[in-house]
Amino acid sequence: MYLWSDFLQLIRHPAAALVTIRDRRRVRDGILAFGLAAGLTTLTSEVDALKPVRPTASLVGLSPTAGVIEADFLHWYYTQRFLLPLVWLVVITLFWLAAVGVIHAVVRALGGHGRLRGYLKLTGYSQLVGLCILPVGLLSALARLGNQPRAASRLDALGPVLVLAVFIWENVLYVMAAKSQYGISVERATAAVVGPIGCGVMLLVVLAVAALALGASLGQFG
Repeated sequence: MYLWSDFLQLIRHPAAALVTIRDRRRVRDGILAFGLAAGLTTLTSEVDALKPVRPTASLVGLSPTAGVIEADFLHWYYTQRFLLPLVWLVVITLFWLAAVGVIHAVVRALGGHGRLRGYLKLTGYSQLVGLCILPVGLLSALARLGNQPRAASRLDALGPVLVLAVFIWENVLYVMAAKSQYGISVERATAAVVGPIGCGVMLLVVLAVAALALGASLGQFG
């Protein structure tokens, strides 16, 4: 029950909520919060995977080869549609742990004092704000499942905006958590968070593009 109250406090009074979490919550509570946020997001993706993937024929007009590649990729994606969200869950968990570790090292290099376990707890709780966009993702998946393309397209257009807003808010919470946990200035906390997170996002983009290219290749030659 306290996870729900902490979630509401992070939305209403984030600074006070982080202090409460830092002083009164355990590390396993932060890990549980992260697991809840990531797990519910993955379950939403699994609901979306129930809808069969059909070729859009958007590339067929360009060239026959492009159409074949698109069809092969969609076939590969369809066969792996339930596995991919689970792979993504593993990826974001590893990304979270790596980001927290790098931020901790940078903060300590900048003169901060604090334990890694405490920052892990705070950032785990920070991921709870991602639950704000969960209803939109679920409604979008259900709309596609119910063959309502107009509603699905509207929700899909809203989704990226909400994802960007939540991503920015989570990073703000990461900065506030670093300031609270390590006793450093806002400027140093911002530098410690933005650098590693930015590099991590670029790495994820590269990995996503590589995965798409690999999937297309496997579908073409499989």
